[in-house]
Amino acid sequence: MRVRINEAEDNVDGRRRRRKAALPKKLALSVVEGSVLKPNNACVLDPQVEETRSPKKCSQGTDHVNMLERNDPDTKSLEESHSLYRYNCSHKKRGLCLIISNSKFDSVTGMHDRTGADVDSDNIVSAFESLGFECMICAELTRAGLKAKVNDVSGRDFSNFDCFACVIMTHGESNGQLYMRDGLFVINDVLDVFKADRCPTLVGKPKLFFIQACRGGRLDNGFSLSTNHTDGEEIENQTQRVPLQADFLVAYSVSDGYYSFRNSHAGSWFIQALTRVLISHGHKLDLLTLLTRVNYIVAYEFESRARDAEMSKKKQVPCVQSMLTKQLFFHPK
Repeated sequence: MRVRINEAEDNVDGRRRRRKAALPKKLALSVVEGSVLKPNNACVLDPQVEETRSPKKCSQGTDHVNMLERNDPDTKSLEESHSLYRYNCSHKKRGLCLIISNSKFDSVTGMHDRTGADVDSDNIVSAFESLGFECMICAELTRAGLKAKVNDVSGRDFSNFDCFACVIMTHGESNGQLYMRDGLFVINDVLDVFKADRCPTLVGKPKLFFIQACRGGRLDNGFSLSTNHTDGEEIENQTQRVPLQADFLVAYSVSDGYYSFRNSHAGSWFIQALTRVLISHGHKLDLLTLLTRVNYIVAYEFESRARDAEMSKKKQVPCVQSMLTKQLFFHPK
């Protein structure tokens, strides 16, 4: 397997460079979307809980099939099952993609410029436009500007849209903290604005978030492995309650607690891989399969190279948190 080694060298962010005088003043081509070193907070997904149902007995002693079982997708025809398990993407418009890219930061944040951010922005616009999204680009937002923008967007009528997407590219910390130009905000504050109780025209529709940012200060050293051992619904005529957090997906560039790498000429590893997969396979595969391929590319085709041995030969893998309830395909309209 060929592993892509960055021709340019990888360096950490500005605060780390100031601590290590041995590092050069010039930015090398690949840098970390970093922040101060912090303990790892592992990305943990809740275990799946399965519900078991036992057949009921009627008074005559025969088996009784309740309404839930009669509506079990597994008992339906293949066509009906596909319809039930897949999001409706037959609306007039594909969706709106809000792209937030911050590359410059006030001195109070301690963050240095994100070189290569313009490349990421161009790439992500190309990727989502290829799928039929309308892209809205916002750059260098403050925390107040971010709040105003997401409130404005969530107040729109999405009745004629299949879904909504948001891409945020910036510096970050652990525990869901991201930087705007003037300081930190928490990603959940953005997600909450698009929940069912605040954005009713997106109820039952996919709400997709892609986050390119560091999530802490840990480095993934990787592990050498021989390739020989590599593992190659809707219910009619009924009111249905929907969890507020249903139909969300958040794809992070890296697991919580870890650095996220970026190349100043080619852009960040995650956005490079995401762009490549969406453009090449976005019309054919479902979203979770697409993101699994993104994980593979980032994990196996990228590796850091730096003058500082501590930052060299490091790895990265994205982290996907899905609350989607159906498969999402971006078939051509």
